[in-house]
Amino acid sequence: MSDEKIGKEGGGGIQLVEEEDSPVNSSINTTPLVDVMLVMLIIFLITIPVAVKSIEVEMPTERNQVVVPKRENINLSVRADGAVYEDLKELTETQLAQRMAAFARQDQPPPPDDMPDPIRIMIGFDNQISWMGEIVDRNSLDARMKIEAGRAMQPEIHIEPDRQAQYGVVAHVMAAAQRNGLKKMGVIGGT
Repeated sequence: MSDEKIGKEGGGGIQLVEEEDSPVNSSINTTPLVDVMLVMLIIFLITIPVAVKSIEVEMPTERNQVVVPKRENINLSVRADGAVYEDLKELTETQLAQRMAAFARQDQPPPPDDMPDPIRIMIGFDNQISWMGEIVDRNSLDARMKIEAGRAMQPEIHIEPDRQAQYGVVAHVMAAAQRNGLKKMGVIGGT
């Protein structure tokens, strides 16, 4: 039949056929789309109650406290002619006396008299550890740190590694201080 049609019309070219007469359906089938949307709607309806479940949390109560910063240092400078300045503001002798008296009245506890001297731990370029100038091994270091941690007033630990000291040795000293319960530790720039 198609051969007859080609013969009658005189060629094998493409024919334009109106949509109503065409056997091919070119409209979009939306049934699968609607099915997928319905399945997704059911999944959401099932999971929403689980996701919305709430947990009781005790929130902290609000406390508004005025925090007044305390100055720990007074920066004074004196010129050659005797003029006194506090933070770039010139003070008279009376103002200076008042400022010093006000600073002395602040509720700052005095530093404790029995504060121990800081302990200086040096790590040399050859990775040797010294405790206050005395070379120690790792076991001796741990033992000494345990003794210092047991004191009522713990001393500060000043770790001074050499620039060429291995990081692992410095990390071991810091970990030993932490492991033994020493709370005040600082690393001083390598030499």
